[in-house]
Parts: sequence; C-alpha cells; structure tokens
Amino acid sequence: MGRCSSSARLRINFRTGRIIHRLLLQPHPATASGPPDELNGMMQQLLQGQQIQGKALNKVTTEINTRMDNMFTKLNSKYDVVASHIRQMDVQIAQTAETIKRQQGTCSIPVLLSELDQSKDESDRPIR
Repeated sequence: MGRCSSSARLRINFRTGRIIHRLLLQPHPATASGPPDELNGMMQQLLQGQQIQGKALNKVTTEINTRMDNMFTKLNSKYDVVASHIRQMDVQIAQTAETIKRQQGTCSIPVLLSELDQSKDESDRPIR
C-alpha cells in the first residue's frame, strides 16, 4: 500500500485576483522526488502565470494610454479652435461697440429734436 500525502494546489481567479488554495490527497510518488520539487513546480507555474498576466496587462495599458493620448490631442485641437473663435468674436464685439459709440457721438441735437417733433405731430393726429 502506498503512502498518501496532502499537497496544496494553487489556482488563481483572474477576475477577482484571489488565489484559491486546494488541499488534495495524492498518493506519494515512489520516486525520489519529494515535496520540495512539487512546491518548486507549483511556484514555477504561478510565476509563469503572473508573467503572462503581466504582459497582457502591459499590452492593455499601452493601448489605453495610446487611445487617451489621441483623444487628448483631438480635444486639445478642438479647444484651440473654440478659443480662436471666441477671440474673433471678442474683437468683433469691441469693434461694433466702438462703431455704435461713434455713431451716437455724430448725431446732432437738432436732428434728434426734429425726430421728436415728427413723432409728436403723429401722436396729436386724431384716430379714425
């Protein structure tokens, strides 16, 4: 009858990032390899899994950074266009205000009085 030994099996749940330990009863091998070799094998598997997961994570991170950089560049250029339009509108508003001030300054008082008299004459007319 062979001897039985308990060994731990590690399984990683990649969704949650948790390591799941499983204790299994396995027959002890008749060869000279013992628990240290088994533990080394499990550690190697764990490290290989982490390396593969790390490479995949680096790839995804690089893709996300590239996309975000492109979006930032596009958004920044759109912001520059909007800022340029705002500056143009600011200049146009200032020019319009200056033109209105000049037009108001050139109106003479007699012209304003004659317009007032005309509107007064029209308001004095009887309504039919």
